[in-house]
Amino acid sequence: MRRLCILLLLGPIFGCTHTTQRPVDVDVEGHRLHLLAMGQDCGRPSVVLESGMGGGVGWEHTRSEIAKFAQLVTYDRAGIGQSQAGPEPRDAKTIARELHAALHQAGVKPPYVLAGQSLGGLYVQVFAAEYPDETAGLILVDPTFADAKLALSADEVRRWYMTHEPDDWPRVEDKIRDKPEGVRSFLACKYKLIEEFLQTVPQPRRSEMRREWWAVIDRLMGDHPRSPPTGGARQEGAVMTDSIRQAITARPLPKVPTILLAAGRIDLDEMPTDALTPNVLALRAEARRWRMAAYQQWADATAGAKLIIVPGSGHDIESDRPHAVIDAVRAVLRYP
Repeated sequence: MRRLCILLLLGPIFGCTHTTQRPVDVDVEGHRLHLLAMGQDCGRPSVVLESGMGGGVGWEHTRSEIAKFAQLVTYDRAGIGQSQAGPEPRDAKTIARELHAALHQAGVKPPYVLAGQSLGGLYVQVFAAEYPDETAGLILVDPTFADAKLALSADEVRRWYMTHEPDDWPRVEDKIRDKPEGVRSFLACKYKLIEEFLQTVPQPRRSEMRREWWAVIDRLMGDHPRSPPTGGARQEGAVMTDSIRQAITARPLPKVPTILLAAGRIDLDEMPTDALTPNVLALRAEARRWRMAAYQQWADATAGAKLIIVPGSGHDIESDRPHAVIDAVRAVLRYP
C-alpha cells in the first residue's frame, strides 16, 4: 500500500516530462482543425502556441522542451497544413473564436498561457481580450505590431504619397503588387514610415538617402524572393489590416503576466556590407529606433508586461534563439 501511494504521488511528476506528440483532430464550426498536444496537465496552465503567417504547427525548436514542464498545444489554422479551410474572413476574431472552440473540443482545460509569433501575436491578444477569464499569461514573439500607423489601407497610403512624394508611389506599388490585400496595406504603411522620416531631412540629402534606400530594397528583394502565400495563409493576409485594428481595440488586455520578445536584429540588418553607406545606416538606425520605441510604449501601457530584446535574433526568435521563448514560458508560468 505504501509503495502504491508513493507511485501515485510520483505519477504527476513523471507525467510532466512526457513529451510524446499526440495528434488530435477536432470539428469546429463544420471544418476540421488539426492539433498537436504534448506534455501533461501538471496543475499549471496549458501553453498554447500560435504561429505566424502560414506557419502551421511549427515551433519545432521549442515545443519538446516546453512539454517537459507543461501541457502544450500547437495547431494548423484553417486552410493550413492538415486543417481544412474555414469560413472567411480569416481575421483575428475568427481565429481566436475557432482556437477557443478547438481547445475545448480537445478537452484542454483553461486557463491558458498563449504564445504568438509574428501575426500570431495579434491573434493571441484578441483571444485574451475575448476570453480574459481563460487567459493566464501572454508571450508575444516579435509580434506584428498593432499600431494605427500600420493599419491604413493601401488607398490611404497612396493618397498620402500623391500629396507628399508622388514620384515614389509607383515603386511602392510595384513592391506590394503580388501580395494579399491586407499585406499590401501593411507593407505600404512601412514604406510610408520611412518616407515620413525622409520628409524631415533637408535637401539634397533627402534625395540621396531615398535613392540609396530604394537601391537596398531592390537588392534585398532580389536576393530573398518570397513566394506569395496560398490557402489559409493568403486568406489571413487579405484581412491583415482588420486583424491589426482588432488587436488595437482589444486593449486594455487582461492583467496577466506578459512578455514581449523583440528581435535584436531587424530586416535591414541583412543588408550587404557594400550597401552600408552613411545614409543607409541612418535610415536603419531610424527604423530600429521607431520599432523599439513602439514596443516599449506598448509594454509600458500594458499592465503586467515586460519587454525583452533578444540579441542576435532575427524575426523568427523561436528558431534563432529558442531558449529565449522557453525561458519566457517558464517565467510566465513561474516555473523554476
